[in-house]
Amino acid sequence: MLGTIVPTLGLSTSELSWLAQAHGVGLATTSVWAGAFMDRGGKKTGIASGLIASAAGLILLTHPVGLVPAMIAMALLGVGGSLVIVGANALVNYISTDNKASALNVLKLFIGLGGMATPLVACNARLCHLARKRYIPCADYHSAMTNGASGMTKGILSDGVHPNPAGYAIMEPSACAAIQSALDRRR
Repeated sequence: MLGTIVPTLGLSTSELSWLAQAHGVGLATTSVWAGAFMDRGGKKTGIASGLIASAAGLILLTHPVGLVPAMIAMALLGVGGSLVIVGANALVNYISTDNKASALNVLKLFIGLGGMATPLVACNARLCHLARKRYIPCADYHSAMTNGASGMTKGILSDGVHPNPAGYAIMEPSACAAIQSALDRRR
């Protein structure tokens, strides 16, 4: 989805970080009130509301018209995701007590992995933007190594995490530019 939005709107790295931040804010703020919402309206209502919010966010993202509407759509995705997560946690109570801990662990694993990625991408983009604004050299490997759809370019990681020679070749220009910029500033 981001692979379509970013080129369509011509978003900068900083603006892309605002999209990720909007999603995180939607997730975090909803997690505060979602439990009480489901206690009053029921788990089915909460999960259905989450799916509707997620669908609305996805529909809005299919035809992005600007940064602010895209941020609203991402926040809706966060709200929907949080409602579904809280509902899924509540549904685990219906699992027999023998399997409840295992079910919660598996659920938390998938939720945790997704929850960690969003702030990291947003933080990386913000740090590079802040560094450039203050004329501090920044080697932005993330932008160089992603394919535009918020995924890593295929064939550049040896084990899914660490760069292989092709990955290092992509990183080299960013590193050299940042080093050269730092050396130029010292003179």
